[in-house]
Amino acid sequence: MTLLRFIIIQILWAFCAKGQAPACEEPPDIDFGEIVSGEKLDYRESDKVQYKCNPGFSLTGPELITCSGKTWTPAPQCLAPCSITKQQLEAKNLFLSNGRRLAQLIQSDHTLGFMCSEGYTLTIPSVRKCINGHMDLPSCISETGKNCSHPPIVENGDITTFLEKEYTSGSFIEFKCQKFYAMEGQNISFCNNGNWTKAPLCLEPCAISVEEMENQMVELNGRANESMLQRVYLEHGDFLELRCKHGYALATNLSQSTFMVQCNGNPIVYPECKEIVCDPPGVVNGRFRPQRNMYRGGDVIIITCDHGFLIHNGHNTAECTKNGWLPPPSCSSKLHFMSYLA
Repeated sequence: MTLLRFIIIQILWAFCAKGQAPACEEPPDIDFGEIVSGEKLDYRESDKVQYKCNPGFSLTGPELITCSGKTWTPAPQCLAPCSITKQQLEAKNLFLSNGRRLAQLIQSDHTLGFMCSEGYTLTIPSVRKCINGHMDLPSCISETGKNCSHPPIVENGDITTFLEKEYTSGSFIEFKCQKFYAMEGQNISFCNNGNWTKAPLCLEPCAISVEEMENQMVELNGRANESMLQRVYLEHGDFLELRCKHGYALATNLSQSTFMVQCNGNPIVYPECKEIVCDPPGVVNGRFRPQRNMYRGGDVIIITCDHGFLIHNGHNTAECTKNGWLPPPSCSSKLHFMSYLA
């Protein structure tokens, strides 16, 4: 392309674009990062820009964002690294898993292993993760500190290790939660110079009444073997898949057949299930049976067409569903039916 031709094309493009409002404003800035490509004076539909994080920072989210519908798709984030100094390791009697004490820079979502000086016990886990600039370092408990007496009691939990009269500093006990209870925190508590480290919690499950589900017109999905139980227990944080009972459908989303509920410490919230009903269909040039003022989900009618007319879809029955009568009952003339087949 000659220089003159290139200049002419640029002038024509500028002339055509003059007076047109840009589709998007300037793309958003991100902390600890910058745009590295795609920068323009005006941004049009489908324009893209590319981001890059500063050294040491980790990009999360799309590297490219797009001008779409006069707004930008969500911009990425630059997550901060974690820094650990030699002094921090010395103060906590920690070594890296390779037995050395060196300053470290760890990118977000990366892990680092630790060990303790001789004569100390490491609190678990020994491997820790950097999360956007923050890493919880493990503790090293002296094995020569004061002893501990009775271990902590965890409500709705049990101690799985042997009980002793006294526990030396650095020793530990393990817990497990009772059936259906979910553990929050580590399952181990250490004796640390006469005091026990924080014990876990056993979070209460959700006891879902089958009678309550009946009242809400919902039932378990794919768990027929539990249909005879009076209650269904769900661990804290777990989900349960439910569906509306036969003849009912979700009031807010007819296309959805199942829904999830979560045990999160609050009462279970069920979506509204409404009864499926159909009005009598209007069958031109035909009739149907049985004749009723209203039909419920699953009801089936039989269609009979008048002389000279045929069932349009080849099915002489239709069912009342959440989407109406299916297949739609209809009678067509033989001439129209033949042209339809052709």
